Amino acid sequence: MSGSAPDAVLSGLVSPEAREWVRISETARAGDPSDLGLHLMRRREALRVLDPELTSARRLGPGAAAWGLGVAAGAGLTAGAWSGGAPPVRLGGLVLGVLLAGAAVVLGLRVRAAGRRVVEAFCWWSALPRLVAHAEGRVTDWGESDARAAVEARAWYLHPRRYLAAGLAAAGGLAPLVLLRLTTDPEGRWADAWPADQDAALLVAFVGLAVPSWYAAAALFRSTSRAGSAQAQRDPVTRRLLGRD
Repeated sequence: MSGSAPDAVLSGLVSPEAREWVRISETARAGDPSDLGLHLMRRREALRVLDPELTSARRLGPGAAAWGLGVAAGAGLTAGAWSGGAPPVRLGGLVLGVLLAGAAVVLGLRVRAAGRRVVEAFCWWSALPRLVAHAEGRVTDWGESDARAAVEARAWYLHPRRYLAAGLAAAGGLAPLVLLRLTTDPEGRWADAWPADQDAALLVAFVGLAVPSWYAAAALFRSTSRAGSAQAQRDPVTRRLLGRD
């Protein structure tokens, strides 16, 4: 494959090899549909590269950093909302919280944009046989037996990478609820950890943890869901259920 110009969105967040497959899919989507068949021979290699890229450490690391910045921003804002705190501490917390929130948003949006393009490329390469068949007005030929397609479509969900994404999404979704449970349960171990007169600060702390955590969880869930839906298109059971035979 020939090299391509550096992409500011993908640079550093997507491997060079995967970047090339992303670029090819985006160029093909913008081109003539009658030329889609030219890419079929490279489909398996593209998916081999893009599949592990869906949960690459190149984006999980910066994504975790963006989440950490968001949580730190929430902590700063909580200090600013703490009733009875020293004015310099409250002001410093507010300023620091706003600055960290801005950094979290910038980094998080960049990671999300890169991840979205990888997922779109994976979906495009996965569904390429159907796109070619649609453009040429013929029945889709997935190039494999129905039995193999059914097994591989289900085995895709059993890979440890999918459990990693699901675990991180679950942790992100539950973290704010755990915080709320620990600080509000009158009979819990942490019953006295949060003063009863700091309801406003608790609300800020909850929102400060919920926003980055739920945003990250939603991004992970949506990426895995979209990729899985594209992967399942070759599954004969799914095709029959959707009436695509």
